Amino acid sequence: VTTTLGTKQDAQHIDLQNGLVHITLGTASKDLESLRYRVDGRWVEVARGMHFDANRERGSEMSEANARPGLVRPFRNSKSRITVARADAEMAEVVAVSEARPNFAFRTEAHWILRRNDPGFYLYIVFRHGPGMPAISLVQARTVLGGPPGTALFTHHVVDDQRQAPFISGKVLEKVQDATERY
Repeated sequence: VTTTLGTKQDAQHIDLQNGLVHITLGTASKDLESLRYRVDGRWVEVARGMHFDANRERGSEMSEANARPGLVRPFRNSKSRITVARADAEMAEVVAVSEARPNFAFRTEAHWILRRNDPGFYLYIVFRHGPGMPAISLVQARTVLGGPPGTALFTHHVVDDQRQAPFISGKVLEKVQDATERY
């Protein structure tokens, strides 16, 4: 099946779709708001919401007021931005950027990529920590997808070709990290 790749942007959203996958990103949140797949000729929403967050520890050069360890959502600030970086017949790419700031001393980029005819999308995160930035330790970074429960739709956790395994199902795990660190 050959599909056409399209992008659409208004004040609240950026939409990417290739006839098989439709992604809606929020311009305020810089997060994925909706993920839909084409099933039997109609769009079916498979996830409502996806965000990126990270945990950091206090750095030796950070002031005490700005060095609270804990969860940070780098793109949830008024100075972060989101733009369509590429939109042509083969690929669409949207990039969200958050500059380093006192409570998270990394320049952080999220790249969403949708290619023509692909039945999925790519997301990768880039951290930059350069000279003059306060010391900081990144404990964990994750992308959280609000998908349906169970394994009927999403069946495997894939890190790369060597690290793949079925999703762990059953009772809620004590720690989310228990499920992600294994792979």
